[in-house]
Amino acid sequence: MKGIRLRLTASFMVVIIFTVVILEMLLIYIVKQNYYNSLEGSLTNQIKICADMYTKYFANTSLQDNVLYNVDAFWNQSNAEVQIADRDGNIVMDSQGAIPPEMAGSDIKEALDGKTGVWVGHLNGQKVMAVANPLKSGEEIVGALRFIASLSAVDQDIAKTEKIFIFIGLLVILIVGSMSIFLANTIV
Repeated sequence: MKGIRLRLTASFMVVIIFTVVILEMLLIYIVKQNYYNSLEGSLTNQIKICADMYTKYFANTSLQDNVLYNVDAFWNQSNAEVQIADRDGNIVMDSQGAIPPEMAGSDIKEALDGKTGVWVGHLNGQKVMAVANPLKSGEEIVGALRFIASLSAVDQDIAKTEKIFIFIGLLVILIVGSMSIFLANTIV
């Protein structure tokens, strides 16, 4: 009988561990997507407000003149790093004061095509999310506005949530595993 109990307990444990691991991975993925989508939505709302403000109040002036004289109107609206790219995708203004030498990323290219672009990657050794939106003068796209936010605080929150989920998962495995051992021992 010990052989049957052992096999039954082992089978229960494999099913329990497999189920908990799959659910943990799914929950962690959902939490990460939720956090990232929330940040993306916030940046998108902020950038659309600034782009609409540009179209409404600054579209009659060239992009270069706006960068020289009205740039504060863009980057004072957000805590994110703000960049402005010209029609060719070259960064002409950066709120941090350091204009990157490389060409713009995929988010700026999407913005110059008239869409809102999103990019997640590494910039200056830090994981960031960038959202870019077209700047229009009438119907013509004259450049792109990009907001860049660090993902370090978001990733820290995700890591804390992952630890909680893992703890709960281990607790579930322990409780259900103990119950399966108890049930297996009741078999004659």
